[in-house]
Amino acid sequence: MNDSANPDALHNAYLCLGSNIEPAANIRSAVRMLREQAKLGSLSTCWETEAFRGEHTTIAPNFLNAAACIHTPFGAAELKEHLLAPIERALGRVRTTDKYAPRTIDLDITLYDDQVLDPELWQRVYLAVTFSELLPNLRHPETGETLANAAQRLRRQHAAVAHPEILLDDTDR
Repeated sequence: MNDSANPDALHNAYLCLGSNIEPAANIRSAVRMLREQAKLGSLSTCWETEAFRGEHTTIAPNFLNAAACIHTPFGAAELKEHLLAPIERALGRVRTTDKYAPRTIDLDITLYDDQVLDPELWQRVYLAVTFSELLPNLRHPETGETLANAAQRLRRQHAAVAHPEILLDDTDR
């Protein structure tokens, strides 16, 4: 049986929200749209970090990132196609060949149920600090390091500034 066809079967999808073009407004809009179109379970603080640069990316504005857990009947691919991509389009996301280019919004599924979809969760400060608020005891499958420990380790190496005021009105945090 396909779980996505069963409306009673809800999955936990943990999303990374990121923006470095009008980031506060776009993160707020994305959270509002997620709340309108899905069941929002939990939400992290917004964190500011330096933009990651690829080999062709020049200096880019800092990012704001947050983590959110939504409960959805969709499978991961359906969730991306039917909820996340339309929100990205509505907020003006333009995809280019440079996957590190500035963007109005980026919505990625980082964890789906118990499956980690982004293996860099314990290596990138923007992922570790946001998701450690929601899943502090989640352990790396090989090293056993918790997300809370990874966030502390990475914050010693990279600047990460909390901006709780950005999502202050979101009472479901």
